[in-house]
This record gives sequence, structure tokens and C-alpha cells, in this order.
Amino acid sequence: MTISSLEIGQALSCDVQIANGRRLFSRGHIVTDQTLRVLKIWGVQHVSVHGTSDDCTSNFAGEDSSRHTCITDSASAIRILLRQSKAGIFPVSSIVEDCIRLANVDGRGEDGLFPSCCEQTSGSHQLSNSQKKIADALAGDIQYYFDGFPEDYFVFVQMLNNVYTTPETVVAVIEKNKRIRDKILRICESFINVTGCEIKSIYSCAAFLGNRTVLYLAIILVYLEHLYELNSSEAVLHTAKSALATGVAARYIAIASGASSKDSFFSNGILRDVGRLFFVRHFSSEYNAVRRTAAQNNLNICTAEILHFGMTHAEVGGRILKALGFPVAAEKSVLEHHLRFSKVGTKEHAIMQVAAFVTKALFYNPEYDTLPPSLDSDAWAILNITEESLSEIVEVIYLKSNEIIRLVYGE
Repeated sequence: MTISSLEIGQALSCDVQIANGRRLFSRGHIVTDQTLRVLKIWGVQHVSVHGTSDDCTSNFAGEDSSRHTCITDSASAIRILLRQSKAGIFPVSSIVEDCIRLANVDGRGEDGLFPSCCEQTSGSHQLSNSQKKIADALAGDIQYYFDGFPEDYFVFVQMLNNVYTTPETVVAVIEKNKRIRDKILRICESFINVTGCEIKSIYSCAAFLGNRTVLYLAIILVYLEHLYELNSSEAVLHTAKSALATGVAARYIAIASGASSKDSFFSNGILRDVGRLFFVRHFSSEYNAVRRTAAQNNLNICTAEILHFGMTHAEVGGRILKALGFPVAAEKSVLEHHLRFSKVGTKEHAIMQVAAFVTKALFYNPEYDTLPPSLDSDAWAILNITEESLSEIVEVIYLKSNEIIRLVYGE
């Protein structure tokens, strides 16, 4: 049966596999809206369902190899983004044209789009007196900057580290904050996206996303809501929205690449640039100077941050999560997020780097953003994402990011 003829509620009579042998769905799977989207993303044309005489061999995606060429570098990905942009599917900043021009110029096995972020700090640079004050403040009790945050924020964080946290305790705590509860329900509903399916309880969200992801979502919502009340500047708002988009991108790239625990990528993606959000919020004018230094001297943002603050936003982000009591895994993910893929080598690291790259391409604003760093070509290769699937994924990322942002900020 062709995908266009497939109906929600039908049961697959055979496994559905893709060209690399990975199984998308098992025999007996009940077709949903999500099933149809996944089949489309992977280019599956035919499936077998109960009640038909279809041959199971037709359930294999990849007959047309020209449509299933895997992405091997960012230049190839950018060309796809440009093609979709010109077709009016979504806007892409003109910066991506420069990405193509600069791609693969350094011959070091990287895309060579822009300088990579540095991998260690350097203490040899002499800071000015004003810069030293900031550096001293950052090296001190960073939790000081979170005084006055809502109590819910710290309650949710403490629950992350409690091995006895159950769906019932998550529900009980979140139900006390109706505003946050309602936003979580709508976001969860957006992720499920099944026609006629309405999520009515936090318990259902926890069953679908997992306890920890729901807790992370609650923490992030309280945090962003509080920031908006304290400082609704365009720079802070843009950085926060970019963080949400990175989380959405990480989730859908994880799904497409077959990663486990796909929903943890959503929270990790949002937390990725918590250090940059901290800089933008507390040291706005100084961080503008950092961006100017990077742009005028063709430096990566990490090097410019060290020149001005003595540490990078990745280091600050890691220290923030440690000070607030976040799990070690979250702290490590943020602290190492600018390390080259060759230094880490995991699929999870590749997903996060590609997610940040896609987000920059879709939402880049030269007034607030810095140029994206280069990616190791191996980061693309390990994900095994085809050109066609990337086209589908990026469109979903763009639409879902805007939908999640609207739900968070009530736009």
C-alpha cells in the first residue's frame, strides 16, 4: 500500500526498515499521525498493512539512492536550506551563502565554515580593571545572581536529583502552578500531535515525555517566565527563543538519527547556551563588546569571551548548573558543548552540534548572534541523515520551534 493511501488506525503487517537496516516500525504497529510523518521523513513509499496482499519487501526505504544520499558536511546541508528558503518554505539568513563560500577551506577534516571555539582557557591574557571585576564576579558565588527566583524553580531542580521521584510527585508539584501546568500540557500536545488527541493531565505528559523531561520543562518555563518579567529586552528574548529552538531541533534530529531518549535532547538543547543567556542578561553592554571583538577580528566567540571575561559561556553555563544542583550529566553536556566532535565522538554530541547549527541557520540575527563555529564532517556522518530527510526535518523544526515559542510566550 502506498503511503498516500495509508490511514490512521491501520496495523502494519510487516516491519518497516530503512536502507541502513534500521527498523522504523515493527509488525503490528498501529498507524498514527506521527507514523505518517516519520515514514515521509525517511522516504518510505510503500508499507504492508493487515487485510491487504502487499509483499513485505516493499517496506524497505531506499530504492531511489539519489534521494537518500547522506549529508556529509555542513555545506551540503546549507544548500538544502537555501533551496527550501528560495521555495518559500521558511526564511534563511543570507549568512548561509557565506557558509557555502567558506566551506572546506582549511582542509583539516572540518567544514571550515568559521573558526572553531577553543577547547581550553588561557590565563596569559591581561584583563582590564573592569574586565577583571567581571571575571572575579564570575569566579565567585554565581548562585548570587539567582537570588529572588521563584521557589518552584529550586523545588523542581531538587527533584531532578531525587531517585525516588515518581510521576505522582511530579504531578503533585506541577499542579500547584496552573500557569506552568497549562503550558506544559500544550507543549506536550504539540509534540504528540495526533489528530483528536488532547492532553489533559501532567500524568499523561510524564508518561509520554518521561518524569525528568517534564521536570526540565517546568524548570525552563519558570526560568524563562521569570527572566521575561525582570528583563524583557530584545537581546534576552532572542537568546531565550534561540534556546527553545535549539531544544526542538535537537529532539527532532535525535528522532531522525535513531537516538534513544529523544526527549532528553529537548532539555539539553535548551540548557546548552544558559551561559550565553547569563552574559546577555547580566552583562549586556560588555557582551556586545565581546561580539564586536569576535566580528572585527574574525575570532570565534569563545576566544573573544576569554579576552573579555577570562572564561567562556560554556564554562559559565557549567558552573551555573553545578551551583544550582543540576545533575552532573547536564552540567557536563553544557560545559563541553563547544568541544570538537573528534574530542568527544558520541552520537549525542553530534546531535547537539548539528541542532545548534540548524538553529543558527534558521534564526540567525546579526544584531544578537555570532557566527556558528565549524563542525567536524564526522559529526554529520555518524547521524546518517539523508538529504531528503534533512529537508523534512528542518521544515518540522522551523514550524515546531515557532509553535513552542508561541506557547511559551503566549504570542
